[in-house]
Amino acid sequence: MREQRLLKGGRFMRFVGTLVAHRWQSWLLVTALLSVIVTGVLVWDLTRSLKTVIIAETNKSLANAATELQQELSEGGVSPDSQNRTRDELDRALKKTSYETLRFYFDLEGGYLLDGEVIGHSFPTYTEPGSALKQPQLEHEEVMAALEQSLRTGGIAQRVKNDGPDLVVVSVLAKPNSPVASWSLRRILSYR
Repeated sequence: MREQRLLKGGRFMRFVGTLVAHRWQSWLLVTALLSVIVTGVLVWDLTRSLKTVIIAETNKSLANAATELQQELSEGGVSPDSQNRTRDELDRALKKTSYETLRFYFDLEGGYLLDGEVIGHSFPTYTEPGSALKQPQLEHEEVMAALEQSLRTGGIAQRVKNDGPDLVVVSVLAKPNSPVASWSLRRILSYR
């Protein structure tokens, strides 16, 4: 009889041990799941913050480039009225100016606007000086919208536009009483 009680007591103790082990496993599983959820939230927040930083840094770089392009325009003596230049001659002169200015900015393209048309367009990161470039429709629309805003405010206008997985960021500076405005643009590939 005593042996049966000892056997039953031993089984009971094993049962209690198993129950405690399962409880610990459950707590460990819940803790692991909470850790995964907290990590996911932190990664999501970090990604969102990183995107904000990328846009802010890009806007700063574009604003500097547009300002520098405008300064080079006035300091270089290149203007649409100077020496009765043809549009092609002016385009070549402005391409040289924009290329020399933008070559210090990685992955930025830019140039000037004259009568609502792109002129002096260069993209030093990917093209040679004087290369013929065509601005895509969406980018042109954003540049023109920023031009209108800059003309209204008298300062640098910036635009950010999603284009599929990419992000197009634009800055335009139109000085009062000047027929020529400067612009810069960066397409951030696979931004999403």
